[in-house]
Amino acid sequence: ALADAGEGRHTAIDPYQHENYGARGLANIERAGLGDHFRWIGAPSHEALPRLVAEEGEGTYDLVFIDGKHTFDFALVDFFYADLLVRVGGYVAFDDLWMPSILRAVNFVLRNRDYALHPVPEGGASLRRRAGRFVRRAAKAPLVSPRLLAYPLNVGVLQKRSARPQKSNEFNAF
Repeated sequence: ALADAGEGRHTAIDPYQHENYGARGLANIERAGLGDHFRWIGAPSHEALPRLVAEEGEGTYDLVFIDGKHTFDFALVDFFYADLLVRVGGYVAFDDLWMPSILRAVNFVLRNRDYALHPVPEGGASLRRRAGRFVRRAAKAPLVSPRLLAYPLNVGVLQKRSARPQKSNEFNAF
């Protein structure tokens, strides 16, 4: 899509591209002729994201996809910087909602920041599959919002509604 539009850039953060994957992803980007629209950062997200904010400024991305270390603290750190990078109206997506740590991080964002869970088009997962996800998620993270537990995808897509900062004395349990 970026090549067709003739503008834009995809930035990927992957500290393991060479050691775990033999740089196959990077080779595929070059082979497809997409190198002009692609930037790879070979560092962990908790190091790379603050640098991106410093280099590119706030509100410069349309989408940030979080799929780093899957502990609550690292997911929340990734969100903190993703929130700075994404423009109002843009999206932050969290991969692996099946993990309690990621469910909790997304629940924190929905309860404490001005983000909305993006609706999923009809016809996605079957009712049986969605019910199974709900039960599994509820068993692992019982205090998470039922709306989030019922979300039919494994990727939680959140839309940033405003840049309203959280007040220092404001906190909603999650």
